[in-house]
Amino acid sequence: RADHTFTWKLRGFDVEGASYRLRIAVHGDQIGGFSEFLKVPEAWERDYEELRSHNLATGLIASFFLVLTLLAMLVVFFVNIRQRDIRWKTAVIFGGIAFVLTLLANLNNLPVTEYAYETTETYGSYLTNQLLVSLLSALAQGLFILFLTAAAEPVYRRAYGDQIRLNEQFQPHGMRTKRFLLGTVLGLTMTAFFFAYQTIFYLIAEKFGAWSPAQIPYDEMVNTYIPWIMVLLIGFLPAVSEEFISRAFSIPFLQRYLKSRWAAVVISALIWGFAHATYPQQPFFIRGLEVGIAGIIIGAVMLRWGILAPLVWHYTVDALYTALILLRSSNSYFVISAALSAGILLLPLLVATLIYLRRRFFVDPTSMLNRADSPPLASEQAPEAGELLPPEAQLLRELPDSVLANYRPLSGSRLGLAAVIVAVFASLLFLEVERPLQQVDFALTSDEARQKAIEHLQASGTQPDTFHVAVFQQHQPDGDAIKYILERASIDRVNQYYTQDLRASLWMVRFFRPLQKEEFWVEVDPQNGEIYSVRHLLDEDAPGADLEEEEARIIAEEHMRAYGLDPDAFELKQSSSEKLDARRDHRFIWEAREGDPRNLDELHFRCEVRIAGDQPVALRRHFKLPEAWQRERDESTTLQATLGGLRIALIVAVALHLLYLLIRQVRSGGISWLSLIKIGTLAGLVVMLGFLNSLP
Repeated sequence: RADHTFTWKLRGFDVEGASYRLRIAVHGDQIGGFSEFLKVPEAWERDYEELRSHNLATGLIASFFLVLTLLAMLVVFFVNIRQRDIRWKTAVIFGGIAFVLTLLANLNNLPVTEYAYETTETYGSYLTNQLLVSLLSALAQGLFILFLTAAAEPVYRRAYGDQIRLNEQFQPHGMRTKRFLLGTVLGLTMTAFFFAYQTIFYLIAEKFGAWSPAQIPYDEMVNTYIPWIMVLLIGFLPAVSEEFISRAFSIPFLQRYLKSRWAAVVISALIWGFAHATYPQQPFFIRGLEVGIAGIIIGAVMLRWGILAPLVWHYTVDALYTALILLRSSNSYFVISAALSAGILLLPLLVATLIYLRRRFFVDPTSMLNRADSPPLASEQAPEAGELLPPEAQLLRELPDSVLANYRPLSGSRLGLAAVIVAVFASLLFLEVERPLQQVDFALTSDEARQKAIEHLQASGTQPDTFHVAVFQQHQPDGDAIKYILERASIDRVNQYYTQDLRASLWMVRFFRPLQKEEFWVEVDPQNGEIYSVRHLLDEDAPGADLEEEEARIIAEEHMRAYGLDPDAFELKQSSSEKLDARRDHRFIWEAREGDPRNLDELHFRCEVRIAGDQPVALRRHFKLPEAWQRERDESTTLQATLGGLRIALIVAVALHLLYLLIRQVRSGGISWLSLIKIGTLAGLVVMLGFLNSLP
């Protein structure tokens, strides 16, 4: 059949250069699609991307310091494992809550993810994959929260001895203390204060040119059966992760080395605040400043009243933001469930208040304070100076005699069998196996390719010295096309295609100017230095001719001939045009005719040419694979998904077991950290050198 796509622009409708567009697709004689959209000017989009780049760069810098914080937490985590000073039960509880909430939210989101269901897999395979992804993401989230809790809790406990221990905060006796009542009330009060603070902050900032975009109150969670699960999740995860990283850990950790409490509060608050700079508020620093100031206040609250008030505040703020769409709904179920989820911390507050009103006294918190926690178990006595042993020897010395007595070395026959097996598999490395595309020869260096591209642009009337130039290697092969060819022909046929008709690799020479749309991409053959193709990107407002299709087609065919392609050997499969304000662009796709040696069964060789005004701006050669073959390759059954899931489950199980062994080794002091640090430093330097080497 023949398919068509039509796009109309509404006359007389203009919003600061944006236009209303209506698009209809026709498949044969049937309507195949309908859409309407606002076409935003390309210049505005580029300006906005440039504006947003400052936000992203600021957020990236802050994220770098957050990564350093996480590395510090990792070091402290292992130190506390060695000192046996981690309260694993507390960490497991927080991690378990994160796991359960994430898993429930993922499963609850299945009705939404079903819209992305690919019909190349069975429905059973789809469900299996979704369940597996849900389980793995929940496990990862749970382990991350477990790690943060295990790393932050000992630091917080040691630094603030007069505060109630984290594991006692939500215990029944902990909720009966005056501190719990005050902390919860303070956290809820801070929620109202924060909303007022944000409003006043941006009202004042607006006077100085700041801008905070309106948010559309819509979220896919309303399409789920239990939308309030997302309210609980979005309230819990940021509250626990951010408060543990930026408050419970960072403030006492920085205070220890800076010797200044308020410097620690301000620095940790600014890192946390500017990590939010990626939000669209303008100027780029305003969101970081807003959140950073709030972080200083929250840090001061933690120093005075402990971590409970910040946790209550953070949970309630994020939960309320998430629940707004539900609270504004006319659906009673949405409103009630969202209110209960966002205000869930009112329940323990209500219970604590009722208990106090009934008994007229608070529980004494002395036994629950951090300083009352039992000291860590004493580590094994270190050997005398003359008895220092390597970790391996120390582990052997610590093993029970029964274990050593039961050890039996491998017999000679087993060692011989192992040697034979290793030799057989090692010999496979020396087998010569013919592989496709091994004949690629980079006879040209990158500098020579650059010069070839410069000469070509100069010959076409372009001044390349006004552009920045970057050169890199581009691998061209289509993996699916190669598989299709190998199913029907030999490796020689693949090599033939990628030497005569296509190229396996090319030197890509890019000419560009910062903050400008126009650029050139020149593709140079690395074997003979020929120009394989040139792509010229133009701004949509760049002026040009307004040609009819036949006129543009003649130019496109001449462009094909210039690159050694005979238009008579092709038939036109697709053509389209777009009328811009200052020119008309055209796009043509040709396909090699039946019987052409560049085709193979249902694999067809194609050539695409783009015309901007009256200038050819792109030529691309490629293979068109049959859709039926692609769908068959992408098919997935429940059995395949299950086997893939079992493989991943095995990998996860091995990883968790290795983590368990690592923790045991750290606790027993059986790890030579100096050697590991040297190896890690060397590996990091190699990676850094590789990155710096790739910058050109």
